[in-house]
Amino acid sequence: MAVAIGLLATALLVLSGIALADSALYAKSNAGIKNVQASLPAFAGAIDRTGACVDNAAYNNHRSESWIALDPTNPNHLVGMSKFFFDPVFYLFHLGSYASFDGGKSWTNQVVPGFDCQSTPANSWTDTTDPILAFDSSGAIYSNMLPFSFTYNPAGNQVWNVIPNDAIFMVKSTDGGNSWRTANGGSRLPSTPPVVSGSRRISNG
Repeated sequence: MAVAIGLLATALLVLSGIALADSALYAKSNAGIKNVQASLPAFAGAIDRTGACVDNAAYNNHRSESWIALDPTNPNHLVGMSKFFFDPVFYLFHLGSYASFDGGKSWTNQVVPGFDCQSTPANSWTDTTDPILAFDSSGAIYSNMLPFSFTYNPAGNQVWNVIPNDAIFMVKSTDGGNSWRTANGGSRLPSTPPVVSGSRRISNG
């Protein structure tokens, strides 16, 4: 037992030494680099906990679930996305985007339009989440996201009674993340029934 404890203590010392060394290398490699706040005030339509649309609502609360991508045609061009919370207590948010054209020294940000009750009432969702970004070889940028909707009952509990209550969408920007448009005009893509072979289901893509 004493030998095992001694070996464990030695291993912990070695690991802590490696961690300290890595921390020192990280600090050295980032010396002189200034932290820059990318988040700025943003406004859009928001559905509140009563189901009402709030025009020009402030999305100036928590930000989370961030993603950042580097333009392969321009190393000074970065685009990011994250949740922009309107009401964190009731889990109400939409995805917002960030854009920098000077290597991250300055940023603009906005709620991605096309999914809120003000910019697109016919395609309004309570929330949009799960951002992911990718550039193509020409510098256009794409993002998949998951919109979903629910309501709150009088007790303040989420009720998944909205149909449809979720979907997958793609947005595209051809001006570096300054503006976005919804793929296929926001219309649903045609679908075909899956092909079933024996007991094995074959995806229809």
